Amino acid sequence: MTARTKAELLDLYPDNQTGAIGPEDLRDGVDTYLGCYGMISGTAEAQAGVTTAAVKAEAFDDVGPEDNATGDSADDSITLDIAGTYELRAQFTGTGPADTGWFYDLALDGVGLGLVQSAVTDGAGNSHHVSLGAIAVVTAGQKVTVLVNSSEAGGANITWATAVLTARKVG
Repeated sequence: MTARTKAELLDLYPDNQTGAIGPEDLRDGVDTYLGCYGMISGTAEAQAGVTTAAVKAEAFDDVGPEDNATGDSADDSITLDIAGTYELRAQFTGTGPADTGWFYDLALDGVGLGLVQSAVTDGAGNSHHVSLGAIAVVTAGQKVTVLVNSSEAGGANITWATAVLTARKVG
């Protein structure tokens, strides 16, 4: 399979009056636009000692549907096999120490995208909820992860009731 840009596909598929478009070209077009997505999820995963320095969220224990992507719940990442523009989404519900701030960011190869979303565990230590979303240009082989940090310099423990990370090629 050859991943192609939209411009390359439009150049290849002008009207096919010469019969130059073959079956492999059609498969390439379908795979380029419909064939890359991945998901990892988790329940009741815990991470200890989260400080003010962002670290990879260790929140995932299951791999969901995937195509031309590799979900890795042990590495808490999705590796995307095809370059392109992706919709990235993450959702978390977690509990931790009372009045603790939590900060989440989507990341490519460990580098945050700078779209930090925050939530605070209330005074009773009840759960917090956060959703993240981004459109990002991804190169083949990049890993999608989520970074997390807390407002506690000395570290805080978090337990995620649910966590979901998805990546879907949109262009």
